[in-house]
Amino acid sequence: MTYEAQLDALAGGLIGAFAESDAVGPDDGPQAGLFTAGGNASLPASGAAGRGGLASSITVNQAVDPARGGSLALLRSGGMNGSDYADPAAGGDAAYAGRLRGLLASLSAAQTLDPAIGLGGAAGLPGLAASSAGWLEAQRKDASVEASYQKTLLARASEALSNAAGVNGDDEAALALQLERSYSASAKLIGVVNDLLKTLLDAVR
Repeated sequence: MTYEAQLDALAGGLIGAFAESDAVGPDDGPQAGLFTAGGNASLPASGAAGRGGLASSITVNQAVDPARGGSLALLRSGGMNGSDYADPAAGGDAAYAGRLRGLLASLSAAQTLDPAIGLGGAAGLPGLAASSAGWLEAQRKDASVEASYQKTLLARASEALSNAAGVNGDDEAALALQLERSYSASAKLIGVVNDLLKTLLDAVR
């Protein structure tokens, strides 16, 4: 479950980093921006319990998805949750980049993490993603080492059992090969003797 919790933390971090703020009073609080939890505008809880399953439900906000009638311009200007959430500084300036720079800063900002997921207490999203990938690779290596150890242990146990029972696989194989060679030599000898007897009988007749 730890890796699933790490993915949920990443999903929650992405939703929070791209959240929109209410720029017009009264403040209705932040809402999900570019990413949402299954289309829900509300932000997920910051704790691990409130982020369970986020990795499987995170989706792009319909308001900014051209395939669903959205507008990519809202990523620059804000307003995915209505005009109150638009960046007042953007106006109609198509070259405005202040909000985009703010989003980049949010991605790198340290976020508090649940120590139980194994990635420390705080990290920015790029660091969290890198740490999670490193954690997964470490788990893979540990599993590979353990599998190799178990394979070796099984081979040693099988060898010990064979020796204790008086049966050695290598010795049995060598003995079988010797018997096969002896049988082959005997068959050739019998063939030669049979030919000699046949020749002798033919001469007597």
